[in-house]
Amino acid sequence: MRVTKFSLIYVLNFYSKMNRLSLILFCLFMSLPSAAVITRHDIPAESYLAGTSDNLGYMVDLPYEGHGALIHPQWVVTVAHTVFGEYSDEEVSINGINYPIDKVIIHPGYKKVPQALLEQVTTNGIMDHLLNNDDVALIKLKAPIGSAHPILLSKKGDAELLPFNFYGRGATGTGLTGDMNGTKQDRILRKGENYFEKAERQWLIYRFDKPENGLPYEAMQGSGDSGAGLVDQESGILLGLVSWQYWQGELKAYQSGVYGREAYSVRISYYREWIDEVIKTSVIKNH
Repeated sequence: MRVTKFSLIYVLNFYSKMNRLSLILFCLFMSLPSAAVITRHDIPAESYLAGTSDNLGYMVDLPYEGHGALIHPQWVVTVAHTVFGEYSDEEVSINGINYPIDKVIIHPGYKKVPQALLEQVTTNGIMDHLLNNDDVALIKLKAPIGSAHPILLSKKGDAELLPFNFYGRGATGTGLTGDMNGTKQDRILRKGENYFEKAERQWLIYRFDKPENGLPYEAMQGSGDSGAGLVDQESGILLGLVSWQYWQGELKAYQSGVYGREAYSVRISYYREWIDEVIKTSVIKNH
């Protein structure tokens, strides 16, 4: 598993410390790296740019930062730690079009990181907390999207240890440099690929390998791309969501997005029943 320097700080500080106003000010003035895609150092950066042929009708930009995936004409799945408040009077964006939010439903197993853990020098307790958390949420839109292109979800029993694609905007870098401050402002959409190596309970896990062991366009998520979909290259099914990276040791020694890091992604099949039940219950209540 892994925690990027900023994915950890993002998950932790934003998890527990920031109210809505301080969050807005922080995002505006601190230029938090929001990890579009961290790429191989030996491949031209332009090779990672997303093109018009990429089918991204499911990709959702959340308010402020973070992503989600449209899984129903009126529902978005994302990670709980990137949801700041109830999003009242806020909108999501899909293909440049804004859609108002009705409500947010956080998984009942999600817990904020305790303040005491945030104040520790090492990340050991934090890692244990994240490993045992349910970092998933649903966002209901105020009205169904008529031209929606929801993505299909994986379910229990489906193959999951597969190569996948993912997309993101914001800061970038390479496996040698990690996240690079100052690269977020371009807001260019980039893509990458990787391979899930392990599945552990609610997590799908992949590692950022060096070129000699990696895929042609091997890449790593970074902080700020939380909630982005990890999509099976063959079937186009949503396998996971960008969540966090693992780091054991002193936080000050951490370097985000370098070769060798492991990332833990929300495992969609693990939460499929909960997702289906929430949507079904909402539909029944509205009829």
